[in-house]
Amino acid sequence: MFFGAGKQKKITDTVLSQVQPLLNLLDRYLDRATVGLASDKYVLGFFCANIGVEMQRAGAGSLDQAARGTIMFSVLQRLFGRDEINAEEMINLMTGVPTPNKEFKRGIEAASKIQTVLSGHHNLQSDPDYIAAKETVRRAGGAYPGPSEDSKIGSEMMRVLYYQHVIALHQKQATDMTESMSAQEAQRIFNAYIAAMAAPGGVVRDLTTLPYPKERIKQALLSAIRRTPPGKDREALRDAYATLGHWQDTKVSDPMAAMLSESQQLLAELQTLGL
Repeated sequence: MFFGAGKQKKITDTVLSQVQPLLNLLDRYLDRATVGLASDKYVLGFFCANIGVEMQRAGAGSLDQAARGTIMFSVLQRLFGRDEINAEEMINLMTGVPTPNKEFKRGIEAASKIQTVLSGHHNLQSDPDYIAAKETVRRAGGAYPGPSEDSKIGSEMMRVLYYQHVIALHQKQATDMTESMSAQEAQRIFNAYIAAMAAPGGVVRDLTTLPYPKERIKQALLSAIRRTPPGKDREALRDAYATLGHWQDTKVSDPMAAMLSESQQLLAELQTLGL
């Protein structure tokens, strides 16, 4: 029994180390990124599918169903917090009781597609998500790092099917906060950001030189964009919003690639919000 428990812990730690980066990258760009994230069934489905894949890779296939369920539940709790994951709800979602949850299923399907493409062995050539990602990679030329075309396409699918979904979810929460931000506060943050843009620096700038947290600046800019009628002034604000992508953690292996990726995400956020 002791050895069984030891194996479960080892697998749990291994799986957690593989799926944790899905949240770590969000925390780099979004303020309080994981708050309320587990309430989204699509996200839960996405993580359950990824956890399932990593469990198999870590050798959980030799464990019984109860042990695998314990590992799944433990990893989810360590990712999102104990109070955010309810055991009964997770069992119902996994078993489809009383009825299958469509968003949970969509999340599982999205993660499964990405994992399949990244493996390089798939039959998704006619899948709409695969086709769209392939076209984006083609247009971007060499901007996508990766040893193979499928690795690049898989990365783009991850961006669209996971990160864009989470960003839109987070942005909806941020919108509520934006609406409560006073025009005076938004103007103060905006002025400080404009000063930072005007300061000397390279194309990629150190994230720590921003005058406010990136998420707070985004809220101020969104508030300004909503209050500005269509025209040159609004386009300038949109450009300022996309330019936030130039501020990166300069310690990462490729800050330029991170900048290009985030700038695309920021423009996608504006499109999602109809701005």
